[in-house]
Amino acid sequence: MTPERTCVGCRATAPQDQLVRVALDSSGLVVVVDEQRRTPGRGAYVHRDPRCITQAVKRNAAQRALRAPRADVSALSALGSALSAEEAALCEKGSGGVE
Repeated sequence: MTPERTCVGCRATAPQDQLVRVALDSSGLVVVVDEQRRTPGRGAYVHRDPRCITQAVKRNAAQRALRAPRADVSALSALGSALSAEEAALCEKGSGGVE
């Protein structure tokens, strides 16, 4: 049975393997995406959904969960942007590129 974690963006619980873990880097000042789930220290989880990531950044939820109020969340924002672009490309591909 997979452990459940809470998304810091939408606050919904989900199996850990459906969420992305973020943690602080070794300096403790930058939030990094921890794909391997091996970075030591406190971690926070967020869905691979641009809306959840946007909410987490907007509400400073990742910093709060990591107990690092001044941490740089640009990597998390970049992940959200990449997922948004990927989602848009899939929608365009599915519609045949015709509006």
